[in-house]
Order: sequence, then structure tokens, then C-alpha cells
Amino acid sequence: DGSDRPVRDVTVLTNRGKVIRQGKWKLITHLGSGGFSRPRRVEPRPGGPKGQLYDLAADPSETTNLWLREPTIVDLLTERLAAARKKRFAAARKQ
Repeated sequence: DGSDRPVRDVTVLTNRGKVIRQGKWKLITHLGSGGFSRPRRVEPRPGGPKGQLYDLAADPSETTNLWLREPTIVDLLTERLAAARKKRFAAARKQ
């Protein structure tokens, strides 16, 4: 019946980075906490992840970054973030 699916993606766009949650997946476009806890910002290493991806159903504490293991999910959620950003700016222009 679809009752276990969210009504919509949860997307957060800030000056520090972008976050999207869709179903069990949470993608953060940067490394580090991006907030008050340290490290706030971490520079990507060559061959390492450029951001963070978590399976919240299996890892609700966000301890295992799946960015490199799930490139298809990273691409999908990155595209959804870009679409949300485009929609947000289009709506702002109409005001």
C-alpha cells in the first residue's frame, strides 16, 4: 500500500553543503560534520570519497560511509539534489 514510503524526499540546502534523504539513504555532499562537532570540514583524499552516503536502515548511527561502494545511489541522489536546487531557485525568481 506504500505506507512505509515517505511522502517526499527530505532535502536540505545550506551554505555549508547539501543533504538529501530518500528512503533509507542519506547523502551528504561534503566530508566532516559541517556543523559544530569536529572535524567540521575534511578535504577529500585522492581515491577517497568526496562526500558521505549512509544506509540509515542498517546504520542509523552513520558509522559506515558507503560513498565508494554505492556509486549508483550517489549519482541518483546527487541528481535529485541538483533538481531540488534548480526548483528552489526557479521558485525564488518568481517571487
